Amino acid sequence: MYLMITTTNENIHKALRTWWNETKRPYVKEWMMRKLGPRTYMFELNGATLALLWELKAKYNGDVQLSIVELIYEPNIPEEVKKEVKKCQNNQTFLSKETLEKLSEIQPNYSTRLRGK
Repeated sequence: MYLMITTTNENIHKALRTWWNETKRPYVKEWMMRKLGPRTYMFELNGATLALLWELKAKYNGDVQLSIVELIYEPNIPEEVKKEVKKCQNNQTFLSKETLEKLSEIQPNYSTRLRGK
């Protein structure tokens, strides 16, 4: 699992950017997975990264969204999605607009529950 942070706070954005560029606290970069956008970064999910990001939020009282990101493996892909993709592969075509509209009605349940004790 990973931790994604997005912010609109300029001070938090500057701190994240300096971590990414390793100009301050270069040891933090080892937990940063990638920069997803101008104000969005992905971190390894662990107590250290959670503490660092929560520290930024508390220090600057800023607008921060923290999200859990989890990989999805093939057994978790709905069968109807796999079937439509396989059909296109066999026919060497792309998914049609109509097929995508039909598939958009599928709402897979990928909710992640964090347990604390």
